[in-house]
Amino acid sequence: MATKTAILVPILFGFAWSLLSSSFLGASAAGGQGEADGIFGRTLNQKKLLGSRKEKLSHFKLYWHDVASGKNPTSISVVKPINGSQTFFGAVNMIDNALTLGSDPSLKLVGRAQGFYAQTAQDQVDLLMAKNFAFVEGKYNGSSITVLGRNPVFDAVREMPVLLGLLIEAYYYS
Repeated sequence: MATKTAILVPILFGFAWSLLSSSFLGASAAGGQGEADGIFGRTLNQKKLLGSRKEKLSHFKLYWHDVASGKNPTSISVVKPINGSQTFFGAVNMIDNALTLGSDPSLKLVGRAQGFYAQTAQDQVDLLMAKNFAFVEGKYNGSSITVLGRNPVFDAVREMPVLLGLLIEAYYYS
């Protein structure tokens, strides 16, 4: 019998362009200060960065169904961990997980979470996760959201950066 785990993935999704722009325009939008001060992060001036454009916020609440064993696993090991690692360091899994609006995996499929995760820490369980949420239903049918970043598995609160959202309504970026 397959072990099924439903993981609630609330995705608070801001203006993806601002995430990308901050990398390229950060110096001009942030102004002043830098390496000499030891400052590695600062608040960006959204008005300078975005101009008169309004930020759009979308909120997604999805259930991600990860099946790691049984007849139809949706998460498979493609690289085994190094011998003797208690944290599974070096392990890589490929995923193709169902996204639904509830915890029951038999509910209507609204998308797929596709990508991989790799165990990147030798002393704790930290994953590098790269995944696309590809929507196949409703208003966002044909749209996707790309998430890439560190996932410290046993932390009570975790944040994952949204790299890019290619949503049907994305034409307003220009």
